[in-house]
Amino acid sequence: MEPKDLLPYHLTFEIGGISLSIDSDLPLKKETFASKFQLFRCTNEGDVSVTIHHHCGLPKIRDWGEEIYQRAPWIIYETPSGYIYKMFVEGNSQFHLVAIFNKDHSEGHIYKGKNYVQAFKEGNLTSLLCLPTDQILFARLLADRGGIILHGSGLIFKEKGYLFVGHSDAGKTTLVKIFHHHARILNDDRMIVRKEDGRFYLYGTPWHGELSLVAPDRISLKAIFFLNQAEENKVEKTEGLDAFKRLYGCTIKPLVTEKWAKNTLDVCQALSREVPCYHLYFDKTEGVISTIEKGVRS
Repeated sequence: MEPKDLLPYHLTFEIGGISLSIDSDLPLKKETFASKFQLFRCTNEGDVSVTIHHHCGLPKIRDWGEEIYQRAPWIIYETPSGYIYKMFVEGNSQFHLVAIFNKDHSEGHIYKGKNYVQAFKEGNLTSLLCLPTDQILFARLLADRGGIILHGSGLIFKEKGYLFVGHSDAGKTTLVKIFHHHARILNDDRMIVRKEDGRFYLYGTPWHGELSLVAPDRISLKAIFFLNQAEENKVEKTEGLDAFKRLYGCTIKPLVTEKWAKNTLDVCQALSREVPCYHLYFDKTEGVISTIEKGVRS
């Protein structure tokens, strides 16, 4: 009989409406993955989008294929059947992790060297794939499904979804702190937006920044705000090329292919056209809440 703290060798998670099924050579414990992922676990096996297999030991590969990308920590190869991601340390010829995906990244095999196997056993992994980030996979998958990952924080305020877009130090976490007791927080650093059934929806993700407040909720997207720290609170409407450039500039980019770029540009163009966009200037006080409400109503 297995100890009570051991889960099956199989788990399923759902992030941004994408179901991720994980199988492992090793038993999956409750603490294998960081606690932030627990809210994203699901039991629905009927519509699995992606299957990931975790393996112990590195594969013997005779033909790596054509090298199409090299920048630490990745070397990426393209083969007739898919892609091979080799993780390396700059200045060191050895590699410690290999990920092999099929063409559409709907199935992947993650092979781990000794150090990564030990880390897997110790648990509290911040990535379901044992990679530096899961976003490298999800950004690829979402582009084929009318979606993008953005540098942004998101929340549900009075049953409406609000997205705040900006790079590091723009004020994403600061706004979440201001709204903390007034709204349901989805994430302070990374958000997913997808177009489904003719409407754009906002999804929470587990990839948080300073604050570990996360939620898997899906909510219709009411408005997008591009962040600007200022000495006073005000909202200015924007649209067209300005909104499009701000959105695309804040997308999370995986291996950029022609198909990914086209799909992502299409999403950003539609998003800037169909969802109200604003420049938000704020002074880090709670007064910004009423400024946002008035700006959206006007």
